[in-house]
Amino acid sequence: MIDLTDTYTLITGAARRVGRAMALATAEAGGNVIVHYRSSQDEAERTRAAILALGVDCQLIQADLNDLEQVETIVTQAAAFGPLYGLINNASIYKEMSLDDLTDEALHTNMNLHARAPLFLARDFAHALDGAPGRIINMLDWEIERPDGRRIPY
Repeated sequence: MIDLTDTYTLITGAARRVGRAMALATAEAGGNVIVHYRSSQDEAERTRAAILALGVDCQLIQADLNDLEQVETIVTQAAAFGPLYGLINNASIYKEMSLDDLTDEALHTNMNLHARAPLFLARDFAHALDGAPGRIINMLDWEIERPDGRRIPY
């Protein structure tokens, strides 16, 4: 078991669903958590309250992962809270869109959120570690291997 005491794990999209579950599991393992959210502020604050009740620290970072300028500030903000150990790239969107309805904007939004932002976050996270140990987890969905045609940009 990895000792997460006195370290911070940054989890994107951690206000709800799977991200929230990972944030709570990290806290239950003794790790401090940085909950990233875009627009789910109420859920992020509820997640923070649940984590604080477990006796560890929890900080919130609001940022739009489609905006590279915002992406490039996230790790710096996170590192200011304490030593980073983990980055979990979890944020995602699953908007239904057929091939006939595909737009350039939808494709760019998905590419930014699912590929571009995680890569830049990983780069910045690795630099922030400055040689210290750390872990990056990139969450993927089963549709990567078995697309069903309902979420073409995804």
